[in-house]
Amino acid sequence: TQQPLFDEPETDLLLRRHDSDDCQRKIVKLGKALKDMILGQSEMIDLQLATILARGGLILQGEPGVAKSDSIFRLSKLTGLRPFKFEFNRDTMVQELTGGVSIRKEKFDGVEKIDFEYLMKGVLACDLFIGNEVQEAGSGVMQALRQVTEEREWQGRKIPLKSYFYTMNPSQFKNFKSADVDRAFGVYNVVSNITRENDDAVEAIMRMADTGVKEQTIEPVMTRQEIIASMEWTKKVTLNDVYDELGLIIGSFAKVAKREVTERFIVQSVKLVKANTFMRGRMSAHISNPTDLDILEHTGLKYGIEPSKAKGIIEAIVNNDDKELQTLDQKVIDYIKSKTQEEDEKVAKVNKSSTEENDKDDKDCGCEVGNEHECGREGIKRV
Repeated sequence: TQQPLFDEPETDLLLRRHDSDDCQRKIVKLGKALKDMILGQSEMIDLQLATILARGGLILQGEPGVAKSDSIFRLSKLTGLRPFKFEFNRDTMVQELTGGVSIRKEKFDGVEKIDFEYLMKGVLACDLFIGNEVQEAGSGVMQALRQVTEEREWQGRKIPLKSYFYTMNPSQFKNFKSADVDRAFGVYNVVSNITRENDDAVEAIMRMADTGVKEQTIEPVMTRQEIIASMEWTKKVTLNDVYDELGLIIGSFAKVAKREVTERFIVQSVKLVKANTFMRGRMSAHISNPTDLDILEHTGLKYGIEPSKAKGIIEAIVNNDDKELQTLDQKVIDYIKSKTQEEDEKVAKVNKSSTEENDKDDKDCGCEVGNEHECGREGIKRV
């Protein structure tokens, strides 16, 4: 395996420099800044932020002009994450997405040698990928795109991609392959929420029109390293107190949609709930905070369950007021809980290993306990 295309900061160093409380405050500030720019789309913005923190993918369907792509571009400017937008069509080739291949011919002792080098551009060099009209892409392009978005590597080299967003019109969504819908963390119907009743939004738009101000000056709210640190802190959120409810929700969605519960759907749901909890300033989800689970209503649409129906299922389970939903096969619930616990245990194991290694480094470095490291290491000497 070759070296990563870009040098990413080490996770442990990131978390030492940016603590969870500071990252959570910055995420709240980021959401507010974006909602001030994209009026009437608070729910969509929350889902986009959660998708990025979970390093997942999201399908946005809606008519032109509802800020499906614009919101991602503005988010990238607020965070320093590198965006790449691509318009798909039936003639799209893989090289257009990836930057193509450089071919060099050289002769040594009369023997011609041909070297191939992947240019690693486009989707291979971005943090956020925005694919418009992706349902038009051919099978070869989609196969390459799945490799990039699922494995986050290309030709043996890791790529910096954090999240991807597919946008399309509602009428085209039905043409999108179900396998690719399943790979996304959620599906969101984007509609314009600017109405006469939404006085603040209407007034803001009219004020911009009157003053001739079309574009707002976008000042970064977070650095790229801070948003990446937030992604790492999100992994450390625990779900111990909502295992039962999470299992019931996922199982209920599958039951209503007459689908099997897949490991992919469980892992996606776990990551979204963790991200949603982190955005609300907590490192542990709890049933006393039912909003931690609300974000799952956007995963139901993947299975044809409308958000209102999904929301009703979630509320019924959280409030324990619908006995019909409690009659799921216990084996299904146990399977979901075991997979959820596995995700938490993986993170705990990595955390423990990292802590032990840090303690060893601290012991070996020779600096004075309680003071800043003099050896060049970041932070305070702990042991």
